[in-house]
Amino acid sequence: MSIGGEIWKGAFQGCNDLKSVAIPDSVTSIGDYAFRECNALTSVKIGNGVTSIGRCAFYLCCKLKSLTIGTCVESIGDSAFDGCSGLTNVTIPDSVTSIGPSAFAGCGGLTSVTIPNRVTSIGYAAFASCSGLTSVTIPDSVTNIEHETFANCANLTSVTIGKGVESIEYKAFANCTNLTSVTIGKGVTSIGDGTFKGCRGLADGEGFVIVGNVLYDYVGKLKRVTIPDRVTCIGAGAFEKHSNLMAVKIPDSVTSIGSGAFEGCSDSLFDMKTILGVELVDGWVVNHKRWLSGDLNLAGVRGIGYGAFSYCSGLTSVTLPKHLEGKLPEDEFADCSDGLKITYCDVTAPEKKPVPAKRSPAGKVTFEELALRVVDYINNNGNYAASLNGGEVSIKIGSERLHWDDARCFLADQPHDVFRLVRNWDRKWDILGQAQRNFVRKCEKLLRIEGKTPEELAAALDAVGIKPAENVESRLAAAKSAPKKVDWKFVRKDGGVEICGIKGKVSGELVIPDVLRGHPVTSIGAGAFKECSGLVCVTIGDNVTSIGERAFADCSGLTSVTIGNSVTSIGEFAFWNCDGIECVTVPESVASIGRKAFIGCRCLRNVSLPESIKGKLSEDVFEGCPEDLKITYRDNTAAATDPRAQGDKGKSAPAKKPAAKKAVKKAAKKK
Repeated sequence: MSIGGEIWKGAFQGCNDLKSVAIPDSVTSIGDYAFRECNALTSVKIGNGVTSIGRCAFYLCCKLKSLTIGTCVESIGDSAFDGCSGLTNVTIPDSVTSIGPSAFAGCGGLTSVTIPNRVTSIGYAAFASCSGLTSVTIPDSVTNIEHETFANCANLTSVTIGKGVESIEYKAFANCTNLTSVTIGKGVTSIGDGTFKGCRGLADGEGFVIVGNVLYDYVGKLKRVTIPDRVTCIGAGAFEKHSNLMAVKIPDSVTSIGSGAFEGCSDSLFDMKTILGVELVDGWVVNHKRWLSGDLNLAGVRGIGYGAFSYCSGLTSVTLPKHLEGKLPEDEFADCSDGLKITYCDVTAPEKKPVPAKRSPAGKVTFEELALRVVDYINNNGNYAASLNGGEVSIKIGSERLHWDDARCFLADQPHDVFRLVRNWDRKWDILGQAQRNFVRKCEKLLRIEGKTPEELAAALDAVGIKPAENVESRLAAAKSAPKKVDWKFVRKDGGVEICGIKGKVSGELVIPDVLRGHPVTSIGAGAFKECSGLVCVTIGDNVTSIGERAFADCSGLTSVTIGNSVTSIGEFAFWNCDGIECVTVPESVASIGRKAFIGCRCLRNVSLPESIKGKLSEDVFEGCPEDLKITYRDNTAAATDPRAQGDKGKSAPAKKPAAKKAVKKAAKKK
């Protein structure tokens, strides 16, 4: 509808029968939402009298393929052609001076666009997700490229930025994965965070995405990296979520690190024991612990990443090295308390040397002794109940009870040891309950404990003042003699009990009982112990008749399995990827073994099967196992035969070569 030279707001919105529009020269403006979501519209010709195209004027006209913009249009409004995925090319007339935010966002079919020399303003996300665009030239008339203007243009390969551009805002070209060439005009004085993050095509041979002197992203897969000397700034989020990183060498040329540069990286990357409560990467402070309070001495650090101390309201004073004076952003400590005192000094933080560990009477430090030291420390520092009974370390925190089924696993460098637990909680402070936060605060010394051998751990415990335990021999004797309680998960089924798992951590040795609460244990449920990497040895009781699908899948630490004499069926993928198992004896009672039951057991060397099951197995039961796997059928002649190659009784044949890697990957996808 046109009145007085204007097409009113929403005049033809949702007119699904409208296929073609020709706007006469008498019309001077197209109102907001004028042709929004006209789903059948394929052709639009805008007359030469129109000077402005309103907001969302042609929003989501997804079938629009032909567009002619009149020669007098000066401004294209916000989201004017947003989502017009059918457009393949657009010629913007020389009269246009302003392109609004998201004006052509989501025009995935757009392969070319010409931005005229009179355009001075391009709004944020104006061409975002235009996946068909291959090249863009920003004219000299533009002074600022707003945030995400060309973000997610996956096929964009070349960008030329005019000499009039002074600033490029954050993520302007983020995730343009095929971008290989960028020419930046000499007038650019500032480039925002993440501008070229995700631009894999710009990466050098080592995986660094560097534009100018700024490192925007790392797309490599190395565990240890050295940043090139030409880098002066590590951009925001440059290494985020690289969980495999173990070490990053930062050159002296680096003068600043953006916020969240190492967010989501593994604990193994960070030095968290030199300055308690602070995460360091090669001497740079990159993050803090939410519970930080009081006085903080950072005299020995090389630098401080932006936002490293956000919301540290409990800090009262900070000591910084003299070389950082006047070089930190004004708002580095803005979120801290108003009375925060900042002091600069030349003195470096003294290095703490480990105190030699005290030895037991036999001259050796044992894991069990060290476990008792930690148990005593926890009990003396809060309302917690830690104990070592029957080889199990248990800590009660609020309503939770956490278990470690072996003192060696508890203190060694294992994923479920207490030190890793505390560090992990410390990094996820925002989602912790009050009891967990209190535990981290009261037992903060555990954050600084690292080591694999008893001697290394003892030295680390001594260094932070965690004292040796008393009455070690009598307490260990009592702990070892105490029975270990197992809190089973189970359901009643067909007059018996099906084991579904265990409440808490599963590690060490596991014995599936014959009877539970007066009922026979007849089955192990699907996925009951899936991904229990701490499980080492399993003994299955003689009342169990079936082992469910994936019952022990991905138990990477499992080395020994004893299958009870009543088991008749072993489910599909039951022992998938159990890397530690070397030999398996299947009892006479077993009548069926499911598909891929032992797939990916890469250390399996010997399998003993009953003669009765010969010829009944699928060829993929042992896929991904070693090529020299020896499979034996038990009979009076003790013949060694591959169950998939139906050899004659009494003759030997090598196991058929498995489809190893390909089969394992295929199975992983199915899982």
